[in-house]
Amino acid sequence: MTDETPEYCRDFVILRYLMDGDTRPLAALMALGRAPSPAVLKHLAAMLHPAEGSEEKNPISLVRKRRNGKAGPYPNPELKWLGNLQSEQVKIKMAEGANYEFEAIPEVAKMLPNGLKAEQTVRDAYDLRNPRGRLKSKGDS
Repeated sequence: MTDETPEYCRDFVILRYLMDGDTRPLAALMALGRAPSPAVLKHLAAMLHPAEGSEEKNPISLVRKRRNGKAGPYPNPELKWLGNLQSEQVKIKMAEGANYEFEAIPEVAKMLPNGLKAEQTVRDAYDLRNPRGRLKSKGDS
């Protein structure tokens, strides 16, 4: 018998499985809504984003793979959030009375580092999230 806690033993088993590339024990724990120890989390992080030259220490890495058979680059989640922020900023400017085309869009576009395409980027983000059309600002008739 061991003097270790059940949590320590559980994490030991999870780590051993992860070292062999098997995520089932970790997935089972997480499915229960529980979290592993910091050591397991650090090992998982090293598997998800391995450092260069760490192959000897951690020979297994987790690589994302599409399950639907699609090819091509993965979508960038930052673009979704950036678009949401741009759209919300346009709404705020319009609620303050700014005209959509001549005030709100250019003001929000100044916040972006895109240069010439910034206004179209902001316009596209707003229009995508507001399909009913452009809302009238307080200053519009």
